[in-house]
This record gives sequence, structure tokens and C-alpha cells, in this order.
Amino acid sequence: MTYAQFKTKVDDCRAGLAQLGVGRGDKVAIVSDNRPESLSPYIANVMIHGANKAYNVALVVPDAEALGRWAQENGASIGNAASNERVRALIAEEIKKHSSSFKNYERPEKFLLVTEDFTTDNGMLTPTLKLKRRNVLARYEQQLEALY
Repeated sequence: MTYAQFKTKVDDCRAGLAQLGVGRGDKVAIVSDNRPESLSPYIANVMIHGANKAYNVALVVPDAEALGRWAQENGASIGNAASNERVRALIAEEIKKHSSSFKNYERPEKFLLVTEDFTTDNGMLTPTLKLKRRNVLARYEQQLEALY
């Protein structure tokens, strides 16, 4: 890797961009004002992952309170939200609905539901509540890679 390539990579990371797909060169915003979790009442947090992959995947933390209300309204039993098919269908629909303004290559094709929220206590957020992508990837890398 040349210095110019390295500098471009660092500058893209600072700007919140990741390159999608080896050789494709599409730059994807990994930090955006229109993130699905800021729009959907059922999603507490989300991290989009896809650097040097063919497509994006999402790590989704559902909002437990909102899911509880949804379950009562729909007569559903949630149990383990991460493995519940009705919850997965609801989250998939929310991601689809709220990412419709994204370019096709920016939309996550698959997602992983996790119940542990991103907090400063578990090292997933900085004190200023910014996502520590490196820590999240370290914890969930195997599960995210399984989505490819």
C-alpha cells in the first residue's frame, strides 16, 4: 500500500466512509444523519458493516420497550427477540422502509439481532456516545462474517 492509498483510507475513515467490495470502489457512508435507528421506534442502535465486502450487513439492537408494546398490541410472545421470526420480520420491514432513500449498494442486505445495547459501560461507545466500531467488530466479527 502506498502512502497516498493509506492517506485516502484514513481520510475516508475520518469522513465516515467505507469502501464496499473489492475492486468496485463504491464509497458507503457508515455515519449518516438518516440512520434507521433514528427513524424506527423498534430499533435502539444499529451498525452497518461492509468494508471490502460485496454488500452491507447490519448489527441491530432492538428497542425492548417498543417491542414489548408491539407484542401486546399484536398478541405476540417475544421470548428471545434475537431468534423470534416475527421480530426479525418486523425489524427487516423497518430497515427496508427507513433505508429506501439509500442507494442500492448502501442498503444492508442481511442483519444480525443482538440484545446487548451499545453503552459506555461495555466499551461500545465513547464518553461522547460515538460508536467504537473496532470494539463492536471485535465482539461480533464472527457472527457478522457468517452473514456473508
